[in-house]
Amino acid sequence: MTAGRHASQLWSRRNVALFLCALCLTVGPGIGSRPVLIAGEFLLVLLLLQWYSSRQILRPLAVRRDHYPRTFEDAVVTINLTLRNESPAAAHLVEITDLFPPGAESRLRSLATLLPGHSEATFRYRQPCTRHRGLYILGPVHLRACDPLGFFTQEQTCDEVSTLTVYPSAVPLPNFDTLGRGTQPNIGEQVVRNLGRSEEFASIRKYRSGDPPRLIHWPTTARFGEPHVKEFERSIITEITLLCDMRLIALSGLGNQTSTEYRIKAAASIATECIRHQHRVRIVAVKEPVEQTPMSGGHQHLVALLDWLALLKPGGPCSFEEQIEQVAPTLRAGATVVLVMSAIHIDLPRLVNAVRLLRLHRVRVLTAVVNDRTFLKLRWEQDEAYYHAPPLETVRDALRHEGCTVFTIGRDDDLAARLGVPA
Repeated sequence: MTAGRHASQLWSRRNVALFLCALCLTVGPGIGSRPVLIAGEFLLVLLLLQWYSSRQILRPLAVRRDHYPRTFEDAVVTINLTLRNESPAAAHLVEITDLFPPGAESRLRSLATLLPGHSEATFRYRQPCTRHRGLYILGPVHLRACDPLGFFTQEQTCDEVSTLTVYPSAVPLPNFDTLGRGTQPNIGEQVVRNLGRSEEFASIRKYRSGDPPRLIHWPTTARFGEPHVKEFERSIITEITLLCDMRLIALSGLGNQTSTEYRIKAAASIATECIRHQHRVRIVAVKEPVEQTPMSGGHQHLVALLDWLALLKPGGPCSFEEQIEQVAPTLRAGATVVLVMSAIHIDLPRLVNAVRLLRLHRVRVLTAVVNDRTFLKLRWEQDEAYYHAPPLETVRDALRHEGCTVFTIGRDDDLAARLGVPA
C-alpha cells in the first residue's frame, strides 16, 4: 500500500505537468521545434498561474466555531463551523478538518465544494463525548485547498480554539431519599422553623400536662403564681453535605471504569437531585489537601458544583474518618450528611464512631458505598487494605446498625437503580 501511494503521488497532475514542461523546454530548442517550445512555455505559465492561484485561496478564509461550552459524559455535542470567504473571488474544494478530543473520532472533516466571494457556509456536526469528564480544547481548524486544476495544494491552520467542559454523568434519582423523615420536600428555604425543642428560644407559655420539668421558667412562674415553661423553635435544616472519598489509595480500575469515577458520578447525581428539590448543598473532597465547595443552592450553584467536579482529581493520603470528625461540629442539628465512600479503604470501628458523632449532633447520615472489589486493583500499596478490609456485608450491617441509610454501588451498576433502593 505504501508503494502504491508513492506511485500515485509520483504520477500526480502537477508532476506530470512539470515533467512535460521540462521536456518541452529542453527538447524544443534542441530539435528546433518552435511548437514544442511554445507548449513548454505555455505549461510553465499555466503552472505559475495555478501556483499563485492556490496561494490566494486560503488567505481570505476565516473560521468560527460555535457550541455550548458545557456537556455531560456520553452526551452528544452539536458544533457549528462557519467558513467565511472575505475575498470577491470564489473558493473551490476547501477541506476543513476540526479537532474534537473528547470524542472517539477526534478528526472531523467537511468539504466546501464552492464558496462564492463575500459569503459564508456553516457546517454542523454532532459528536458524542466518549471520553471521561474534564476540560478539553477543541481545535485548531486545519484548511486544505487546491487550485482549480488540482496542481498545487495549500494548507493553513486557523487558531480557532474553544473549550468544552465535560461534566460527570449525573443520572436522575427520583427514588433517592435525600432528607428522610421529618422534612418537607421542595421547601426552598435554608431553615424551616416550627415550635418544638431546640436551642433557640421562642416564647414562654403556661405549663401543659406532659411538659418536662426542666423547661419550667422559674421567674415567670414566681411572678404569676402558676407554672410557665419555655418554648423553643424546632429547626428543619435543608442543608446537605457530601463527603466524597478522593484519596489516591482508594483509586481502583482503569479509564472510565474506576471506583473514583463512580464516586464522582454518585456525588454529581446526588447533588443534582438535592438542588432540584431546592436544598442547599456542599461537597467535600476527602484527600490531601482537602477541597470543598461553599454551601449554597440554585441553578448557578449546581453549574459551579459540576464545573468543580469536572476538574477534580484524586489526591494524597488522608483519613476519611478524621475528616468526618472534623466536619461534624460544623453541622447544625437537623442537617444531612451523605458519605460517598470506599468499601475497602476504611477503618470500620473509627467510621462507626464518626457516624455516632454525627448522630450525636442530630445529623442524618446516608452512605453510598462503592465496592472496590469489583474494580481492577492497581497498586501494591492496596494489598494490605484489601486483605484486612471487612466484607461489604459487614460494612453495610454496621452502618445500618448506627441508623444510616446504606446504598451500595459496584462496577457496571445502574446508578439510578442502586441509589434508589437502600441495600
